[in-house]
Amino acid sequence: MARSWTRLHEHLGVPPGPLTFDMVAKAAAGRLAESDDLDWKEKLPQPPREGRWNELAKDVAAMANTLGGLIIFGVRDATCELAGIDPGEVNTEQYAQ
Repeated sequence: MARSWTRLHEHLGVPPGPLTFDMVAKAAAGRLAESDDLDWKEKLPQPPREGRWNELAKDVAAMANTLGGLIIFGVRDATCELAGIDPGEVNTEQYAQ
């Protein structure tokens, strides 16, 4: 089930409901800090190569082992600037695994 209330909702002072791009943009512009239930990622995750740890799996497992949370791609974590993503680079098979 999708979450209907998140740290972004709290930060923006909006009632529970679907998360929108506008909400993400406002939270990033407000420099909402990362926390145990919010993780900004500049780039889409890449499949593990050459024995490297799968960072997406690690991040998802960490949130699943707590109270859950959001991983939002396309935002620079150091500056909270919107970086965007290339939808053509989305690897749905990797995410499904």
